[in-house]
Amino acid sequence: MFLTPRLPALVQFRDLQPRYVHGEDVLIVLEYAPGLEVTSKDWIGLFPAGWTNLQQFLAFHRAPNPKTDFNGHRILHTLVFRSRGIVPPAQPLPNGAPNLYQFVFVSDTFDAVLGSSGLFFLDPMNYTANLTTGLKKTEDPTPKTCFLQQG
Repeated sequence: MFLTPRLPALVQFRDLQPRYVHGEDVLIVLEYAPGLEVTSKDWIGLFPAGWTNLQQFLAFHRAPNPKTDFNGHRILHTLVFRSRGIVPPAQPLPNGAPNLYQFVFVSDTFDAVLGSSGLFFLDPMNYTANLTTGLKKTEDPTPKTCFLQQG
């Protein structure tokens, strides 16, 4: 499986800010290349900076199917990422940096990464406060929950 796009990205992540505060919702805008076929097995993952394999995702969402308007123009897809559900890694990955993340679009059909966002900073300053107001830190490192919702 390719870990970085070899050709121009078929999926673009638009309007991502360079910094978010833990607990804030992160709005993700996706743009698909014309003709891209998306299946129910394609997904968008949140990865820490320096990731080297697809099992290192922290959260995921199934990719929304491409849609067009009445004139046949592609509609941008908006997803809301709820960052308060993410438990930051205890240590950054060997090639990464603390609190830096990126989104990655993974195609099951092509067995490849079709696009990735730039890196963004998720400021952990509210992480402890969020934990003390009802969220519990899980000891299970395997993500089982989608933290993204289609908007």
